[in-house]
Amino acid sequence: MDFFHKHSKPKVEDKPGLKVKICGIRRTQSAEIAVASGADYLGFNFVNSSRHFISPVHAKEIINAVRHKTSVVGVFQNMPVHEVNELIGYLKLHAVQLHGQEDQTYVQKIKAPVIKAFSLPQEFEVERAIEHMQSFNVHHVLLDRIEQGEGDMVNLQKAAQITNAMPAFLAGGLHPGNVAETIMHTNPFGVDVAAGIETNGVEDVNKIREFVRNAKGVLQK
Repeated sequence: MDFFHKHSKPKVEDKPGLKVKICGIRRTQSAEIAVASGADYLGFNFVNSSRHFISPVHAKEIINAVRHKTSVVGVFQNMPVHEVNELIGYLKLHAVQLHGQEDQTYVQKIKAPVIKAFSLPQEFEVERAIEHMQSFNVHHVLLDRIEQGEGDMVNLQKAAQITNAMPAFLAGGLHPGNVAETIMHTNPFGVDVAAGIETNGVEDVNKIREFVRNAKGVLQK
């Protein structure tokens, strides 16, 4: 069973296969189109310095429009634990995604399943990386590049070794045109996209549809 649904209410019908997470949601239409297209999770960014930031009040309005239809993830970075837990309750988040220097002690205090993001350079020792990630004892990890929104994608050959060892989302540099091939090379638990479904910095509903279709279509080939 998928951890989002095992640990949270209300439950959303779980679907087998690769998961798609559309992140950086800031418009109700984007959320509705993503859900209608088959996205498994929606991500809402509560990092003040991010251009994808959304206020909790605005996020709640959007979440209420798709409540019970998908799983909702809050994205945080070095926010005090009590504030994260408050937003988990306020928004009824299914999970949180951590992008900062949060350590194992911090993770244990979070009152929801955790996706821990790890920023990886092009060259890294796979075994050491896996050992480090497993030490956090989180539900899933997310593999990202060093500079979010910039640079080359994560080393796919090395990423594939990680996704083979543990359930991992792949992020960073994905878009409708490369997501299918990337999935075939890495076989991740899921894929995560934000900037890759935007046009001029705004969510593009056509790109959302295409991204989900191309990602899910890999399984049908």
